[in-house]
Amino acid sequence: MREDSTSKPYSKPKETGFWGSVAFEHLSRLVAAANDRSGQAIRSKKHVPPCSFSVRKLHEDRDRVRRATDQTMTALFNVILIALELYTYVIIASAIFSWLFAFNIVNSNNEFINTIGRVLYNLTEPALRPIRRFMPDLGGIDISPVILLLAIIFLRQIIIINLMPMFRGY
Repeated sequence: MREDSTSKPYSKPKETGFWGSVAFEHLSRLVAAANDRSGQAIRSKKHVPPCSFSVRKLHEDRDRVRRATDQTMTALFNVILIALELYTYVIIASAIFSWLFAFNIVNSNNEFINTIGRVLYNLTEPALRPIRRFMPDLGGIDISPVILLLAIIFLRQIIIINLMPMFRGY
């Protein structure tokens, strides 16, 4: 700090011209507006018009918008995580159903069983088809559901570890 400064954080320099004093008065009003509880500038003995904005009000508005955005994004991520978890159960049910169907444990002539099989097939096949295209033939063993489950687990971890903390203020 300078030699002639006092203990106040903003003290007026000894030698300032007209524009220096105007700038100092404006800075004093801004600091007073930021420190005042009501957000209005503290008027001195001379009539000084209050600031047209409140720094505290701007920060409160920004924080309110940030909280709303954080809550919206957290809700969106939670919905995505729930959908991924439900799809995980559908993949597991489809794999188990395909084993039951392949080993003739369930009656393939039953209309209800065929409907369940078609629903599970239609839900899982669009995600499993691209994986099966790139997988080599393993002699009748289909590991594409396992690879899809690993991809879902990986995606969930990316959302939980990397994306959600960005919107929770950690």
